[in-house]
Amino acid sequence: MKGLHLIGVFVSFVLGLALGFAQEFTLTVLHTNDMHARFEPSKVGSQMLGGYSRLATLIDRHRKFDPNAIVLNAGDTFQGTLYFNVYEGLADAAFMNYVRFDAMAAGNHEFDRGPEVFARFLDRVSFPVLAANLDVSNEPALSGKLMPSTILEVGARRSASWGLSLPICLRLVRPVPT
Repeated sequence: MKGLHLIGVFVSFVLGLALGFAQEFTLTVLHTNDMHARFEPSKVGSQMLGGYSRLATLIDRHRKFDPNAIVLNAGDTFQGTLYFNVYEGLADAAFMNYVRFDAMAAGNHEFDRGPEVFARFLDRVSFPVLAANLDVSNEPALSGKLMPSTILEVGARRSASWGLSLPICLRLVRPVPT
């Protein structure tokens, strides 16, 4: 019992020492989700909203004054427009690489056209696509292409990011033959 007490005191001392040297750090998370291949802006009332070009401009502007910004996507990049129907996510991959997304979680719509279409997207993106709780090891097209988590270098710091998907998403999806 005395040994456990000494270990507790030592751990408390080390943690206290580490906290004493800790410096304030602000991490900015720029986040998108459910983009559904919406490359073009939409008119809402008298305003034009959204679209990938506006998003790219906003992210670029923010990164110029905030070196501690990361760009994450929570999935559902696929589906919804003619761009997806024609390019099956490859146009999205090119845009997301251009903007320099740091990581993406797999959403249910990424599986809508089957594993081969999603695998082609995964082969094209320059950032990790995360799914910590989806087991795709029995799917040859996807095996080894999704990561559970990643460590992002943000300035002199490291930040962990992981992707969680609703387990039901694989059962909700019915791949449509193309």
